[in-house]
Amino acid sequence: MNIFKSIKRNLIKRSVIHSILEAEQHNNDVINIHRIDKKNIGDFYCAPHHYFDVLKGKSLDIFDYKSEDKEVRNHFINEISERSLIIGGGGLLNRDGFVMQMKMFEKLTTKGKKIVL
Repeated sequence: MNIFKSIKRNLIKRSVIHSILEAEQHNNDVINIHRIDKKNIGDFYCAPHHYFDVLKGKSLDIFDYKSEDKEVRNHFINEISERSLIIGGGGLLNRDGFVMQMKMFEKLTTKGKKIVL
């Protein structure tokens, strides 16, 4: 990967996390955040939104925070800030690639965010 692209992606990730942590937090409705990757059926199909009617259509890809598309990132920020969170399924806890998000979720609990992991 090009070093400049890597730096840009890191800046994007940090900016999104900062925006979420600075935003006013609400618990309006719920969103299921997990890795949405149909090539990894374990991560994809273990998410609760597939199995509970009340959660149908309420999902968000945990990797959207690093998208180069500003609209995707803004949607991620708004969904996280506005809703209670169901985080999982998939192997989010034991992967270095999710450390930043997991720390962010932990900090959000101090701001009254309702989170189920």
